[in-house]
Amino acid sequence: MINNVLCYPPQDSLGDCFVQAGIINTLTEQCAGIILPVLHRDNLVENVSTLFSNNSKVHIAAFTDSIDHTDLNKFIIENRLPCIEQQRLMSVPIGEGNVVPYWDEQLYTLFDIPFSHRYTKFNMPDVREQSKKLYDSIVKSNKYILVAQKFLNPFTEAFLPLPNDEKQVIYLTEELSSNMLFYYDLIKHADEIHCVPSSIFCLVDSLVHQTQAKLFYHDLRANTVMRVNNRFNNRRWAIIQYPKKY
Repeated sequence: MINNVLCYPPQDSLGDCFVQAGIINTLTEQCAGIILPVLHRDNLVENVSTLFSNNSKVHIAAFTDSIDHTDLNKFIIENRLPCIEQQRLMSVPIGEGNVVPYWDEQLYTLFDIPFSHRYTKFNMPDVREQSKKLYDSIVKSNKYILVAQKFLNPFTEAFLPLPNDEKQVIYLTEELSSNMLFYYDLIKHADEIHCVPSSIFCLVDSLVHQTQAKLFYHDLRANTVMRVNNRFNNRRWAIIQYPKKY
C-alpha cells in the first residue's frame, strides 16, 4: 500500500478515460488517492467527474490546453505530488503517420494490471435518476436502435437498418445530453447499437455485460487499430468492414 497521493498522466479524451477507468480504480486500491488531470474543454471535466463520482479516492484536476502543460506542472510542483510516468506505447507506421495498435491492452500490460479489469473495475456511477429521465423522454417503442449520429455518412448509412414501424432509431448526439453517462438506460435496454471507434464505443464496450443489445462496430477509421473483440467482452461485437477508411 502506497501512502502517497499519486498524480496520473493528464487526459484529454473521454474515450481514453472510459478505457482507463479499470486502471485508475485498481490503482486507488493500492495508494492513498489519485489526482487525475483532465483537459478543461467541451464537457470532458463534467463527464470524467461523473465517471469517478463513486470513488472518493479519485480527485479531478482541470487544466487548460497548452503544449507544455505549464499550469498543470505548476500544480504538481506546488503540491509536491509524485507522478505516475506517462507510459510509452508501441506504434507502427500506417499510411502517412504512426498508429498505436491495441493501445488499451498495451496500457494494462505496462501497468501490470489484468486486462479483465478493463470490464470488472469499470464502476458505473449512480446516475439512475438522470438516466431514467432521459430514457423516458426519448424512447417511444419497445424496440429501438442506437446510432452515434456524429459519425454518420453515406457509407455507414448503407449498413444501417432502415427505420420501420417496429424499431425506433435514436441518434446519440450532444443535444440529447452533454453527459454520456446519462445514456446508461438507453444502452442497457437497446435492441441494437451502432458505433465507430469513438468515446461512445468505449462506453458501450465498458457496459457490454449490462446490455443484451446486438452490437455493431463500424470499422471506419484509418488511424485506429483495435482488437474489438476479446474473451472479456464475450466477443459481442459484429464488425462491419469498409472498402475505404477515413
